[in-house]
Amino acid sequence: ASDSSVLHLPMWDASMSRAELSHLAETMSKALVAAGANDQDVVAIAMTNSVDFVVSFLGVSWCRCVVLPLNPVNKEDEFYSFLEDADVKYLLLAEDGHVEAEKAAKRNGTKVIKVNVSLGKHFDFQLKCFLDGSEVTPDPNGALRSPKPTDKVLILHTSGTTGKPKCVPHTHLSLCA
Repeated sequence: ASDSSVLHLPMWDASMSRAELSHLAETMSKALVAAGANDQDVVAIAMTNSVDFVVSFLGVSWCRCVVLPLNPVNKEDEFYSFLEDADVKYLLLAEDGHVEAEKAAKRNGTKVIKVNVSLGKHFDFQLKCFLDGSEVTPDPNGALRSPKPTDKVLILHTSGTTGKPKCVPHTHLSLCA
């Protein structure tokens, strides 16, 4: 059911329903499109496990972009290597930012979008995204770009045999297999 809880958020002593999560993910998707993201652009996410991460992950995958989750404890050179290797166009960070990741993004020419999911005064969930300090305004009437089964949706890294991480892309179809 669309009103059943899917996330418990102890920091607010609240739960998020499927409908609320879906709305936020759709808004995130439209915000990425408004920021200029194109089909199959790689969008890295360097956040701790949080509601911001969940909304970002779903939003990226819903607009035909490719998610590259990155460990937020990486150092600048590690971030840079991942951003460069996967040709990352956008890096999503929590609103308070991440100094090491931001330095790497600047070196790589990757645009940084800061994401904040908050609980409004009427106990409604709100999403705000900022690119270069300016709020990104998604088109509420904009059409979603529906993913195709063969679209890449996720890139994971494996250490491989050389010790240098290698990109392993996954499609929507391969994740459902």
